[in-house]
Amino acid sequence: MPSWSDIQYWNDSPVIEAANNLTDSYHKFRAQADEAAAARNEIQSVGEAADSARDQLGTIIEHLSRVINDTAELMMATADAADGVNEVMTLVHECITQAQIDGVAIHANGSASHPPPPSTLPPDVYAIEAARNEAECQATIANINRAVQRATEVDSEYAHRTRAVAEGSYRNSESSSSTSPGLSDLPDPATWSPAEIATWWNALSEDEQDALIKNHPDLIGGLDGLPGSARDEANKIRLPAMLSEAEQAEKEARKKYLDAQERLGPSGFASLEYSEWQRAQEKLEDLRAVESTLNSDPELSLLVLDDSGERLKAAVAHGDIDSAKHVATFVPGMNTTVHDSLDSYTAKTDVMQSKALKNNNGDVATIAWLGYDAPDLSDVASTSKAHAGADRLNSFVEGIQASREAGEYGDPHQTVLGHSYGSTTSGMAVKDTRTGVVDDLVMFGSPGSGVQDIREYNLPADSGGDPGPHAHVSHAQYRDRVQGIGPDFSFGKNPNKLDGIEHLADSTAKPDTFWEWVDPFSQHSSYFEEGSATMNDFGRVIAGVK
Repeated sequence: MPSWSDIQYWNDSPVIEAANNLTDSYHKFRAQADEAAAARNEIQSVGEAADSARDQLGTIIEHLSRVINDTAELMMATADAADGVNEVMTLVHECITQAQIDGVAIHANGSASHPPPPSTLPPDVYAIEAARNEAECQATIANINRAVQRATEVDSEYAHRTRAVAEGSYRNSESSSSTSPGLSDLPDPATWSPAEIATWWNALSEDEQDALIKNHPDLIGGLDGLPGSARDEANKIRLPAMLSEAEQAEKEARKKYLDAQERLGPSGFASLEYSEWQRAQEKLEDLRAVESTLNSDPELSLLVLDDSGERLKAAVAHGDIDSAKHVATFVPGMNTTVHDSLDSYTAKTDVMQSKALKNNNGDVATIAWLGYDAPDLSDVASTSKAHAGADRLNSFVEGIQASREAGEYGDPHQTVLGHSYGSTTSGMAVKDTRTGVVDDLVMFGSPGSGVQDIREYNLPADSGGDPGPHAHVSHAQYRDRVQGIGPDFSFGKNPNKLDGIEHLADSTAKPDTFWEWVDPFSQHSSYFEEGSATMNDFGRVIAGVK
């Protein structure tokens, strides 16, 4: 059973490498089986010698089928273990970080202690402080136990699966001629991690991948862990059919409303039917906006096309997220819809990419991620949509990471940039994302950082353990009352006031007109100005040079 002192040194890199090596072996064994099958099929002769050759090749193929199945099971087990090791690494990091914030000392044996309060305190205050210290110690011990328990589960499950391969007791009876031999024909998004999905995909042949994209575009287009190229192709296959369905649904909803309204006459209002018609119109408008944006630039990639929830969700990328050295995901805020905002934010991320490329530090891909239901004025005071969006954002960026680690180009430098309510969503996401996924966080026009202490972010730390150099904020000096407007207890602290945060340029100038002077929010979107110092700084962060 792993101990606390053991798991502090767990590292997923060798396990990821082992899974990738097993993927290479799987491809080699499949190729050998195909060659043997082709050789057997080429034997057209009859007679004892020909029969003997066919029998020997059949034996080889049967043996290779077992090897392929074993390798596939080991490969998927190792991918699952790599994901588990990374989860343990994250739990350890978060446990140690929270203990540092609380002033709790963690000892090598997994126990924890807190220095006593100053003896000079009044007795009642001393008692309160001592009780708080004890509660923080117990919380730390609970976090330690959670990490050790998860490590034990990961270790036990991997041992069980590898032992089953050695004993031949796992279930798999596919032959080398089966589709994706030894592997599931379809993934299970409900139970598979992005790392398992990425490994499974990379083990498939190109023909098998192409068939999945063609026959299951709804599944492939939304699967975190797959390459951007596969998701893009699948989503572009889906779009015309979704448009056609939405057009028909809008016509039917409109007719239903007009019929209901006619029955009610001028004194009534068919509110239910009208609301259904409005929703159908909104969906159609959103899909047409996606189509229009893609038509404006054939090089754009469509990474998300999701019609679940309140409104359509989409994500569009400039550049190749599968090979770029730097990948940046931009998260917008309040009142964002695909219909009203996708084209604009796609243009803004295009500028971000060009600014980053000017730093000559490798290829850059930028993503306009409208992948959550952003609030409108009626619910912007709540953080429920920020929390829900953070979960979706985490899955998205962890999927990019998993796909890259399982692929040819390896670990990218990932930046998440959030504006307005999107910065709170981004901060909450980076607080909970796996270690090693997000490298830099940028917040601007932010109502709240999503955290109370900068050390809560799962970002790379400097030599002193401080993630500050990788958490950045830009704040307007004039007329952006959104900054810090959210309550600290729910939205997190104003990022401008987080100790240790890196401050970027303030691009805003004094207002030019009377209305800009009197509007307390007139500079809230000024960060996006193409020639601004802020945009230049965004480019430097994205390019990994700031």
